[in-house]
Amino acid sequence: MEKNKILLIGVDAADWKVLNPMIDEGLLPTFQKIIEEGTSGNIMTLDPPLSPMLWTSIVTGKRADKHGILGFLELDPISASVRNISSGSRKTRTIWNILHYAGYRQVVVNWWPSHPVEPIRGYMVSHHFNTPIMRPGELWKVPAHSVHPREMVAELSSLRIHPAELSDQHILPFIPMAHKVNQEETNSIDALAKIIAENSTTHAIATYLMDKEPWDFVAIYFDLIDHLGHGFMRFHPPRHPSVRIEDFEIYKDVIRSGYRFFDMMLEQYLKRVDNNTLLVIVSDHGMYSDILRPMRLPKFKAAPALEHRALGMVCFYGKGIKRDERVYGATLLDIAPTLLAYAGIPIGKDMDGRVLMEIFEHPPRVDYIDSWDQVAGDFAELPEHFRWTDENPIEAIEQLVALGYIEKPDEDAIKARKKIWIENQFNLARVYISKFEYDKAKQILEELVKDELATIDIHLTLFQVYLSIDPNKANDILERISKIVDDETASMLNFSLMKAKVYMAQNNLIAAETILLDMIKNKNFTPSTLRESGKLLFQTGRFNDSIKAYQYALELNSDDPLALFGLAQNYFMLGWYEEASDYCLDALGILYYFPQAHYLLGRSLMELGRYEEAAKALEKFVSMLPTHVSARSFLIKIYRDLLHKPEMCEMHQKYVEGFFKGRIVVVSGLPRSGTSLMMQMLEAGGMRILTDNLRKPDEHNPRGYYEYEPVKNLHKDNSFMKEAIGKAVKIIAQLLPYIPLDYKYKIIFMHRDMNEILQSQQKMLGRDPSIFPSGLANIFQKQLQVVDNWIKEHPEFEILHVNHQDVIKQPFAVASKINEFLDYSLDTYNMIKVVDPNLYRNKAI
Repeated sequence: MEKNKILLIGVDAADWKVLNPMIDEGLLPTFQKIIEEGTSGNIMTLDPPLSPMLWTSIVTGKRADKHGILGFLELDPISASVRNISSGSRKTRTIWNILHYAGYRQVVVNWWPSHPVEPIRGYMVSHHFNTPIMRPGELWKVPAHSVHPREMVAELSSLRIHPAELSDQHILPFIPMAHKVNQEETNSIDALAKIIAENSTTHAIATYLMDKEPWDFVAIYFDLIDHLGHGFMRFHPPRHPSVRIEDFEIYKDVIRSGYRFFDMMLEQYLKRVDNNTLLVIVSDHGMYSDILRPMRLPKFKAAPALEHRALGMVCFYGKGIKRDERVYGATLLDIAPTLLAYAGIPIGKDMDGRVLMEIFEHPPRVDYIDSWDQVAGDFAELPEHFRWTDENPIEAIEQLVALGYIEKPDEDAIKARKKIWIENQFNLARVYISKFEYDKAKQILEELVKDELATIDIHLTLFQVYLSIDPNKANDILERISKIVDDETASMLNFSLMKAKVYMAQNNLIAAETILLDMIKNKNFTPSTLRESGKLLFQTGRFNDSIKAYQYALELNSDDPLALFGLAQNYFMLGWYEEASDYCLDALGILYYFPQAHYLLGRSLMELGRYEEAAKALEKFVSMLPTHVSARSFLIKIYRDLLHKPEMCEMHQKYVEGFFKGRIVVVSGLPRSGTSLMMQMLEAGGMRILTDNLRKPDEHNPRGYYEYEPVKNLHKDNSFMKEAIGKAVKIIAQLLPYIPLDYKYKIIFMHRDMNEILQSQQKMLGRDPSIFPSGLANIFQKQLQVVDNWIKEHPEFEILHVNHQDVIKQPFAVASKINEFLDYSLDTYNMIKVVDPNLYRNKAI
């Protein structure tokens, strides 16, 4: 049976923002052909955006915590020296390992990292082979284990191109005014020559091997665009004010020339594919080329990654691919599963990506196995002595020293070793953050910041983690950062924005708003500042103002999925469900792993009566966040009541019933502290309420009291509490100590200004509200103290304190916190719809 052939070309940092204008000018004819006759789109990178990690994710379909490549350098487990990252540290199988098992004949050239090479059926040339390491008068040696089979070393060595072999004719297309470069002040021409030579070597070897024998799969990696970008993007038009005019004129053509050079190479690959071949071109990230490109970098080890844009590019061309179509929501993790599906090979369930079914004219059948790592057989893997997957090489090395097998490294070596270990663990923490596994990240980062070698970016990342899980701790870390950074780094960090984020996380929106508005007034803002302003305005219910802030942010960065989602949230609250769904789709087209956007898309489609589509969106959300109960509740409603497919809701029904089993939610506080409003919010959010509705709504509580008559006698008889299991019940603070202790409770305790409480009570009793009953206030304060002491005696009960005024002034922030407290069992959008500031009538003066 003839195999479906695949040609995978990786081009580091290629970006549509440079590609598209050049295609429109007719300067990239090969790219234009591929786009017009294939399917293309954005592809979302992963965090951290470091090339060895990303290119390994592309060929494994897994994040770095699974594949094991954690940075640019690693520790040699025997010598204790620092070495370049190796394929031996990879903990999982790549697509070429799987295709080897399936009988494919392959060519893999310069993939990063691929050294030492693996004995695949065909040819592999590692990413070390084309690096011109030599001094004048020395031979250009071939690194050991850089070519498979070894018999090809001499044959391929003759194809290598050294920078010294290049002439003016190779440099001038990139720098036409090269004669004006002062080579005593800058090595820019030498750097450019090295980039051209290395990528030309890769191209020469790849085309030679493709022509040598028939092949089924080819993978080639080019770092051309990335290296040119880091070296010359600051000179790319339009001229940045910080760039001298004379330097701009010399180097302004480098980036565009690099893209044209690659397009010429790409033409040669099109000549080498037939009608039975799928061509895939992918970049691991983009690179800022506009107003957002950083002109100065902080002193971080991986600071150049700040020049990377989250969106890369991807093109699919060839057999079975839709013509002139777009693909949306692709990530680097999707490439390997998609290629395996195209080849008719099962997908590992442990892969993190999905099959991009939408790119195919006739989607292939997709089969699955648990994991390719568990399959026995010939996968062309490295011998054991090349492989190192120990979890802690530092401990292993120290153990060898203690046993006397190796000499103790000198202090510089120890320090270098430690720095690499710290950097790689830091990268692992960032991977966990990208998966929302904050506790794992925090555990790593808390240990790293204790070390004297911990860099400032580690502290900053720990700050970001605590913003999500403990804002008060985030504030402490921010103060620590302000004390340890040098003046230059401090000038590049936006402490004002970070402080505003702390205030927002603490729900101190007034303080956050003061900072953000001041930044905007003084033109000290970025898209992030505007996005945070939009978020704040949304949380305080100023939806139209929030829309304006998000739109302004999108003017600066049109590909910001968070700003697009912010617009969707606002339009949903305004009842513009079509617009809300459109903006959700726009956000998901950029960032597919965006659970909240899938959820809001499902909710918007429900409101539009598009129930089948709504169910698909909510199912996708549940697949990402399976413990989110509110989405399952909506799916139950859709399947049972709207689509009449009861069999589809059985799994969700069992989960929801099991989730609420044995739990009681109690809403408590002093009378008139906002407990009825909280019960309304919980009911609107989807929670079942224990109430008999005997007390009817009136002018004081026009939406009802949500009371249950037996609660009044709780101090005498609490046996009725079993009826509250899986529901919410309102119990005034004075009766709280009488609840039976044999249930699992989550308590929402309402707080309100005592003047407002008593004023409201006076009105209800028909008394003069201007007369303040100080004696009653003292009694209530003592009762609250009794309740507070009781709560402290029962740490097994989870309690959330909510301020009534916060509910009115920042409903979304409070609703979100309540939803988090109740394990995401509520719909926050419905919760805030019941908050009516007009009913806040008794205000403290």
